[in-house]
Amino acid sequence: MKRRALRGLARFVLWTVVLVGALLLVLAVLLSVLGFPQPLKTRLLSRLNAGSFALIVDDARLSVFEGLVGKRCRIFRKEVLGPPFIESDEVVLACSLLDLVRRNPRPFSITVRNGKLRPYMVESLQAADEAFSRPVDLDIERATLGWDMAERGVLRINEMRARLRGLPLSGRGALVFAGRAMGPRRRELGARFARNVLRWARYLDRTRWGPEAEAEVTFLLDFVDQDRTDVHIRAQGRNGTYMELQVGTWRFDGDMKGLTLTGRASLEGCTLDRTRIPRLACLVRHDEHTTRIEEAECLVAREGRSGTLSGSFSYEHASQTFQAEAKTRCFPDVFLPFCRAERTPVAEFIADLLFAGAPPEADMHVSGRWEPDRYYAVNGYVKGSACGYRGVTNSSVNATFAAELSDETLRVQLDPIVAVRPEGKLEASFTQDFKAQTVDLASMVSTMNPKAVARMVGPYVEERLASFAFHGPVAFQAKGAVAYGAEGTTDFQLQGKAQDMGLLWFVADACSARLHLRGNTAEISDIQGSLYGGRFKGSALFTPDSGSTNFRYRIRGEMGEVDFMSVVSALKEEEVDLYEGLLSATLAVEGLWGEGQGPSAGGEGRVRIKDGRLFEIPLFGGLTGFLTKAIPGFRLLVEQTDASAKFTIRDGKLHASNARVEGAVLNVAGDGTYAFDERLDFDIRIQLLKEYTLVGKVMKWVTLPVSKLLEFDLGGTLKAPHWSPAIMPGKPKPEKPDKPEKPEKPDDVPPAPADP
Repeated sequence: MKRRALRGLARFVLWTVVLVGALLLVLAVLLSVLGFPQPLKTRLLSRLNAGSFALIVDDARLSVFEGLVGKRCRIFRKEVLGPPFIESDEVVLACSLLDLVRRNPRPFSITVRNGKLRPYMVESLQAADEAFSRPVDLDIERATLGWDMAERGVLRINEMRARLRGLPLSGRGALVFAGRAMGPRRRELGARFARNVLRWARYLDRTRWGPEAEAEVTFLLDFVDQDRTDVHIRAQGRNGTYMELQVGTWRFDGDMKGLTLTGRASLEGCTLDRTRIPRLACLVRHDEHTTRIEEAECLVAREGRSGTLSGSFSYEHASQTFQAEAKTRCFPDVFLPFCRAERTPVAEFIADLLFAGAPPEADMHVSGRWEPDRYYAVNGYVKGSACGYRGVTNSSVNATFAAELSDETLRVQLDPIVAVRPEGKLEASFTQDFKAQTVDLASMVSTMNPKAVARMVGPYVEERLASFAFHGPVAFQAKGAVAYGAEGTTDFQLQGKAQDMGLLWFVADACSARLHLRGNTAEISDIQGSLYGGRFKGSALFTPDSGSTNFRYRIRGEMGEVDFMSVVSALKEEEVDLYEGLLSATLAVEGLWGEGQGPSAGGEGRVRIKDGRLFEIPLFGGLTGFLTKAIPGFRLLVEQTDASAKFTIRDGKLHASNARVEGAVLNVAGDGTYAFDERLDFDIRIQLLKEYTLVGKVMKWVTLPVSKLLEFDLGGTLKAPHWSPAIMPGKPKPEKPDKPEKPEKPDDVPPAPADP
């Protein structure tokens, strides 16, 4: 009986187990096909939502092989508004249903597929800040998380494969969300640190990772007690780009203890435009206050030339300002692509620099900010050899510099700069404003060629010196402001002296002068010096002509006992040997400067040639031919001659009155014009003896009956003069009013200027 009862009980138990199994199987099938009913789903979620997070699942089913499967799941941080901290297309919970019902605190695992992690949605990080205008999301391909209800507030990531802004990322670790209460200071420090990390992470948007890029992270992130945070990062890759920088290989190894991240970064084989960075290595430190780059060493090269760059960098998060120290021994043009990428006008300044020898050495300090208003300040010291600026090459340059750069300003101060060229040295202190296109010169002392200095200063001064040539030593001092753009005011003064200095056709043995540029007016004063054995002095003024784009000039000058032959050689631009004598002259002329403005000239002057042989020059060749036939021994009578004339300038012509060429026996007097196109129109009279002597006056009355036979017309040009007798058979007698003649005394000539 007992045995039968036991067998019956066994069958009952067996059928009960079978029935329960069948029911469970049916239930499992129903839960897998139809999903969890809402009451059961609510009960399960209530167990999971007991901690710091809230889980919302659109659809929950049971998988025989995996566990509980949730579709379209979102995890929210409680008491934090905004999108979910984690969302996923699918979440799988591997656990025992019986444990959940019995509230057994054994751990279970969570698998996330095709999810997204928003780290900025952690407590107080969602505050309004520009760092979160474009969130840094972690795109999760697959992650397996462990959750132990006995260890509430700790989420363990056993495996993770994800992408951070396209960078493949794998890792494992733990996130701690609960524990002892966080004080206000810790809460603020943690929030600030996280914001700074996220702000820097935005620069990942500018990065395109190569196919071999990867990062591995192991971590313990404690969002309550940051001092417990411990993160290890290993990342590397090749063939990527950052903005326009082509990266060969890169590597970063870092550790974060508490709120401080320390790591070493290296780059190799990078290029930007034609600039190469074969190697870059540095130490990186990041904490809640600053981001620092230390022990930076960089090798740069461009077009076969290489150099080095070393230094440090510090960025302060609160003020968003940075400071940097750098020592360079490289060519400035290697920085051109970086300046052009940032669209800074300093690229124009660097493009005008030239270094033909060794790379310059520079020691500099840089400070400023990137945003919201970009600003840079640079100061330091630079020295180089075989270097040039705007096409002017110097043997060496040493300079202490300070520069300011912003969206509105580009100003460079050199105080002082010392440049050496083969012909001399320049020492100056000045500020160049590239935006306003002005140069403010505090002081300049130079023995350098002024045209080389003018080219470095700017086009305005270079154009003003275009007509000058400097063949010998020069010494000058200068100060003032020069505006070389459309706007700005020029007020620039220069005084100096030079040897073998040329202007137009003439070359002075020595010269000194003062120059004052005021606006568009140029005044040259106190001009004096020696020229072709004589002396000269004068002044010049160039002013804008109202109502036109031309310049009006006013020139005053004197020269005394200058070698006539040298003057003619300069004018003809070839050596001549017929023009003997000493030339003295005065000139006062004004008009409009420029091609085709010759007729605008007006003025007056006087000229004298002493101890000349004027009858032998080509101009008098025709007259000499007539007189040689008429007067036997004529050439012996005119070996030595003096000449003098007064003239006025108007209508594009030089009008001479009572011009005279006087010899011991024979004299020539005349009136007429010389046009600026070299056409001649003179009436010439021949007289015996000098008219102002008693014998000369007697001879004039004696030869009066035949005086008309000694009158000539001079026409043609200087290169092809034409002489003809005034009275010839068949030639009409000219009707010209008699002009009173006042013979010029020998001492009525321009005085020789005093020695400078």
